[in-house]
Amino acid sequence: MWHNLAPPQRSFADTLSQARAAENEKDGIRHARISTSHQEGVEAMRLLDQFTRLLVFGLMLSGVFAARMFAQTPDNSNRRDRMQNETTITGCLNKGSDGNYTLTDDKTGVKTTVKGPASLEKHSANHKVALTGADKTDASGNHVFEVDKIQHISASCSVPSQ
Repeated sequence: MWHNLAPPQRSFADTLSQARAAENEKDGIRHARISTSHQEGVEAMRLLDQFTRLLVFGLMLSGVFAARMFAQTPDNSNRRDRMQNETTITGCLNKGSDGNYTLTDDKTGVKTTVKGPASLEKHSANHKVALTGADKTDASGNHVFEVDKIQHISASCSVPSQ
């Protein structure tokens, strides 16, 4: 009876075959692990490449915006300086025989030489206008009012007698 309970005898060839199968199974698992970790490495490299490209693009884009911002700074300061120096004068606009424009203040009668856009011509027949601009000095050292904006007030104008 007891002899039926004893483990069956295996041959050396069966044991060796089983050991090789177990070893092959371990190699298969190891190979699968290597293959899986290789795929994970490839995926990680792809993500790193995408991140690097995105980072480089972002840096380039921020560089472009920074360059534009600094390029506009002088224009803004020039505009600010012009606005601080701008004044508006009101009076009667006329064109002299020498081709120069003159604005005569309608309250004081003081005459100012005026230079500006071609649209001064249509208001130069003794029209009352408000001129916005800045007082400048020309090459001869004469004071000239440089016009940036013209506002037509009336088609006629009267100046005080001096």
